[in-house]
Amino acid sequence: MNIQFTRTGARRQGDDYQDIVAIDLLVEMLEHPDRLQWVQLEANDYGYLDDIVACWEDASIDVIQVKYSVHPDKEDDPYTWEDLLKQGDGKSGKVLPSLIQKWSTSHGRISNTHQLHQASLVSNRKWNHFDGTRIINGIIEYNSIPSDVRSEIEVQIGNKESARAFFDVFRFDLDRPNLDTMAEGIKRRFMRLGGTVEGWFSLKESVREWVKRKDLPSDDGYIRLKDIRFASLWQILKDLPQASNIPDDFVIPSDIFHQMVISNLKT
Repeated sequence: MNIQFTRTGARRQGDDYQDIVAIDLLVEMLEHPDRLQWVQLEANDYGYLDDIVACWEDASIDVIQVKYSVHPDKEDDPYTWEDLLKQGDGKSGKVLPSLIQKWSTSHGRISNTHQLHQASLVSNRKWNHFDGTRIINGIIEYNSIPSDVRSEIEVQIGNKESARAFFDVFRFDLDRPNLDTMAEGIKRRFMRLGGTVEGWFSLKESVREWVKRKDLPSDDGYIRLKDIRFASLWQILKDLPQASNIPDDFVIPSDIFHQMVISNLKT
């Protein structure tokens, strides 16, 4: 179905997609409480890899940039080298960096100051494989890149060694499910953990607020397990049913047992 989005609609779809990629990690924290220490959204200290940052138990970090396409199945939508290496023109005539330049520069700076577990692009866009470039588990095989493209990459990044080092570790996590499909899958994982529909919508709304504020859910902007549980209504107890059918073979406890229970409850 070819849905026609307005410009605002497309932007909001992209925001929702970034939120659901973040929620994927938050649900993983609920599934494996000891695996991640915290997640941060719109983490400005990480350059162009700032959409989502996750800190693992060993203090290494993942930095994730999210790109969304409203029509990923269109023939002209898959990523090409032209897309990734296109340099724009600034207002002052200065050449603006390409996506590859932005990501590689940020990757280098982060690697100098942090223990980097993984840097990645997450997108529902596909890759145009017609030029022979091979991607294995998200990693582009550098030698499979056409020679003229490699030359341009090396010019933009600085040299052959730096270019190869970047592509050896940067993960292109492409062709991810579309928004509704991804959201439904993550919601099912959440429900299997014992979450409720109310808790799911509460978590989604909390993420929308957290992404807008540097001081939420805590002053440092980190989302920790306790924050996810609170946002998911994990802490709200359900009322016990006040009405129930009494079976025919029900035996009334003795007065002694009754008094013992009352005594225990009072203490």
